[in-house]
Amino acid sequence: MDKHVFVLADAVSSQYIGDRYIALERMRQAGAVVTTTESAIFELLGDFKHPLAKKLSKGGKGRPECGMPQGLPQASGKL
Repeated sequence: MDKHVFVLADAVSSQYIGDRYIALERMRQAGAVVTTTESAIFELLGDFKHPLAKKLSKGGKGRPECGMPQGLPQASGKL
């Protein structure tokens, strides 16, 4: 059975920001799809026209923008 792992970068944390960056990179290199909570919600719902879309989107305020620390290099491709 194939499993597809998705990691919500803006929903994970670490005591040190550099450790968080390294952990996300390691998961990406191992084949995980690193994405954001909002992206995952809209992928599951289909689009923003879904009745729950606005409610769920508003519930995520206050998260880091992308889950990746500022000033550290980003991996190629979408986060």
